[in-house]
Amino acid sequence: MTELSSVNVGTRRELMADLTRALAPGSPEELLALVRFYGLPNLTTELGPEAQDRLLAASLLRAHTEIGSDGRVYRPRTDELAIVFKNGLEAAVHVIDAITDALNELGSARGVHVEAGVAILPDEAEDPVGALERADQRLLASDCEPEDALEARRTRRTQVPAAQKLPVR
Repeated sequence: MTELSSVNVGTRRELMADLTRALAPGSPEELLALVRFYGLPNLTTELGPEAQDRLLAASLLRAHTEIGSDGRVYRPRTDELAIVFKNGLEAAVHVIDAITDALNELGSARGVHVEAGVAILPDEAEDPVGALERADQRLLASDCEPEDALEARRTRRTQVPAAQKLPVR
């Protein structure tokens, strides 16, 4: 049993079901955070798949510890975590900082880093795919080329409060 298999993490199918519930009319506000890990293939090539599992397990454990019963962590792709929070933006910032701390302890020296984007549910999406796309758009805006940064900031200023984009160190 690997370290990663000992961490309770939802699947993509469970994420989509929970997003459907969160987007239902009359649902309380929740926040979807999408956290993408960049550089995992380099880590795997250099140190083997066990190193990737240790890094993801540490990140998931930190997320679970910080979230408690106020949300759930999912792994929709091998290089991505999705987290649905019941406590909004401040909780999301705190959890993403914890994931970043775990990453810094285990992976940053190997060129692995994370970016994050969020979507507020149910206000910013009509369906689960739209929620993931909205969070992904914000994630990508934090990782754009310098010449696109001004446009990303202008778009964010007119459409998204700056704190909701959540670029991660």
